[in-house]
Amino acid sequence: MSTRLSGRAAAPGAAIAPAFVLAPPLVLAGLPETASGPPEEELTRLLGALGRAETELRELAQTVTASAGEEEAEIFEAHAEFAADPELIRLTEQAVAEGASAERAVVDAFETFRELLVASASEYLAARAADLDDVRDRVVKILIGLSTSGDKPDRRSVIVAHELTPSQTASIPVDLIAGIATETGSPTSHAAILARALGVPAVVACEGLLAAMRDGVDVAIDGRAGEAIVDPDPSEREAIARRHEEEERRRDALGALRDEPGRTADGHRVELAANIGSIDHIPAAIEAGGEGSGLVRTEFLFLGRADAPTVEEQTKVYAEILRGFPGHRVVFRTLDAGADKP
Repeated sequence: MSTRLSGRAAAPGAAIAPAFVLAPPLVLAGLPETASGPPEEELTRLLGALGRAETELRELAQTVTASAGEEEAEIFEAHAEFAADPELIRLTEQAVAEGASAERAVVDAFETFRELLVASASEYLAARAADLDDVRDRVVKILIGLSTSGDKPDRRSVIVAHELTPSQTASIPVDLIAGIATETGSPTSHAAILARALGVPAVVACEGLLAAMRDGVDVAIDGRAGEAIVDPDPSEREAIARRHEEEERRRDALGALRDEPGRTADGHRVELAANIGSIDHIPAAIEAGGEGSGLVRTEFLFLGRADAPTVEEQTKVYAEILRGFPGHRVVFRTLDAGADKP
């Protein structure tokens, strides 16, 4: 008998495939509270784990650049920066010097930052707590000797989880992901953003999803309606197949209009401009029919470096972007660096 669950639409599309249930979140209870050796040895463990996490996250960013794009890869560049954050390192070093284990120091330091995000009235900021959890769990896994590569299905599946982290999403080959369904999460989470970039239908916040799961059962998801169906019956399978065909036709129809000028239904001209986060985004923007850029995120020039770019560097890059959209308007946003950035 099928079980229909309502959640929140996170990425459009429809799919049906066997479920692949990811392992539950890392259990932080039971980690050692105090160091078993001298503080100097514990500090070496700590810094080694943070350094390895940073390296792995930068490698993951390179993988995501190829599969989803540079803008999505910036999620993991930001994660890597946080693993190397001076304040995080200061807090963890201080805790270790006072006798805490490296694991406890990491968990407590991350919780300090996490509480600030969770307390926010902004859904966007609250969703960033999952990013901190993702980095924290990677560091803790390194410390306790667990694999950080994550579970992967051996066939095309609907990925089912309590909550999917950005690194879990990026670590699974996209050709093995038919869709995503999670019991918690938000459409504004970075995992949802990655799903949309990869063209994978996703539904989040499906209460009761894991309790309804059974081994080997098929799951159907409608990422536009925000529904997941566990063990769909024949009529529900047909409905999902039709929805999938509708989505494909819709995508093809939109593609055919790519080079047409943007207009409202009553004939008003609308400029369709692309948001870009680097020079490398220009070809894709033009390919998609972008008429210039309505937003150039200039902060990309400041990422991955200790010093601000010079005026000459910025001028050179901005001129190249302008040349990439000849005859079209380009809007540059001044550096956007604030509390809403991971």
